[in-house]
Amino acid sequence: MQHVYETSDFGLAVALCCQGFQIMAMNRDNPKRVVFCFSGDQTAIDEAVRKYWDLSLKLSPLEVFTHQKLLKQRLYSEQP
Repeated sequence: MQHVYETSDFGLAVALCCQGFQIMAMNRDNPKRVVFCFSGDQTAIDEAVRKYWDLSLKLSPLEVFTHQKLLKQRLYSEQP
C-alpha cells in the first residue's frame, strides 16, 4: 500500500532518497523549514526510518554525497 511519509530532517530525507524513495513534494509553508514528502510502501519506509534512527542503516558514502548534492540543488533551485 502506498504511504506518504513526511520529514523535515535533511539527513533522513537524503537517506530515504538513497533507499530509492521518491520525493512527491517539498512543503515550504513554514519559511524556516522544508518538509519533504515521500511516497512508498509504508512497511519499507518505516523500516528505513527505524534503521536510520538506530544507526543500523548502511549506505555508500558516494551515494549519500550524491543525493545530498542533488537534494540541495533541488531545494535552492525551486521557488517557494
